[in-house]
Amino acid sequence: MGIDVKVITSGEKKDIGSPYRNMTEEEEERLQEIINKIYYHFISDVAENRNMEISDIEEIANGDIYLGSEAVENGLVDKLGNLNDATLAAAELAGIEGEPRVKYLYHEPTFYDLFAEGATHIGYGIGKAFIEVSNGQDKEIKI
Repeated sequence: MGIDVKVITSGEKKDIGSPYRNMTEEEEERLQEIINKIYYHFISDVAENRNMEISDIEEIANGDIYLGSEAVENGLVDKLGNLNDATLAAAELAGIEGEPRVKYLYHEPTFYDLFAEGATHIGYGIGKAFIEVSNGQDKEIKI
């Protein structure tokens, strides 16, 4: 197709998972090992903090998406509420009496923030165009 990709890194394993080459068996095993450890830590933390058995968590920790009501049914949350409910619950846990004062933090975006956001959109567009051309979805790059 005429598009060559060269990836330059500062180390042998810096491009694990790169879409520009197939993973080695060793890389795939290493990533699977990391994912398995993260999964075990996650279900262990959930089981401990929800006072549930790990086996019960494993049954429902399958990547599914749960509605709030389903999360309550499965014991993953105590109750449903909104931001105000959560604020009042946090205030109660903190021992704050009366109406809690909440300060919402916002920062004006800096020039760098705006520049980085624009660069991200440009990079996404270029990458999408290359992928569409390489997958045969389009015959020319449109940026």
